[in-house]
Amino acid sequence: MKNSAIISIQKATVEISGKQLLNDLSVEILPGELVAVVGPNGAGKSSLMKILTRILPVTSGTVEVLGRPVTPTLKRKEIRELRSQVGQVFQGLHSVPRLTVLENVLIGRLSLNRSFKTWARIFSDKDYKVANLAMDRVGISHKAEIRVDRLSGGERQKVAIARALAQETKLILADEPTSNLDPKASLEIAQLLRDLVKEKTITIVTVVHDLALLPVLGERVIGLRNGQLQFDQMISQSNLKEIEKIYQPEAR
Repeated sequence: MKNSAIISIQKATVEISGKQLLNDLSVEILPGELVAVVGPNGAGKSSLMKILTRILPVTSGTVEVLGRPVTPTLKRKEIRELRSQVGQVFQGLHSVPRLTVLENVLIGRLSLNRSFKTWARIFSDKDYKVANLAMDRVGISHKAEIRVDRLSGGERQKVAIARALAQETKLILADEPTSNLDPKASLEIAQLLRDLVKEKTITIVTVVHDLALLPVLGERVIGLRNGQLQFDQMISQSNLKEIEKIYQPEAR
């Protein structure tokens, strides 16, 4: 993998039922980077995230994640192993409402400790230690025994981040993690993700829908439109008005 990249995408194209979702996309992301992905609806942002965990296979081109080729021919076991190494924080939260905060965070340990005991929710002392540290880091420890369906949206998103941390992963993918939150909670979650990159040398790639949060959610910004790369630059060197142009209707 070039330059020790944690993600390497080379000339990736994704086509489903005659519709092109990604077109000849090449991107490399290094360890410890905080990368924001922006673009209008249908730009290919979610497709980009999905090829990284083989939810979507590429039609052509290559994808490598954490030094592992992500090919269309990966077997189920290989896909499970890949996903166990990548933390994911979705806008839909994907928590188990009837379980407690602690139980949801412990789910992040399942793929690392496959056994009858873990699937029966009998976890080791190490699992509990890692889960408690993760909850403490995101500020949700005081809610450990509360069912997730009794939490606010911001609290549930913290649970999702804690679960990703419990995987002890080097890479977190966050797909619009603040889209369902109020402005205060959105900023808190965005700052939390940014801090994690600095503290733990985790690489975080975030699909960003609110450009006001762009300076917090990214140090580098990748812009997509119609499945193609439009720009890839450091946010410190970017002009927000130039980035906003990617959302304007194309001239006919």
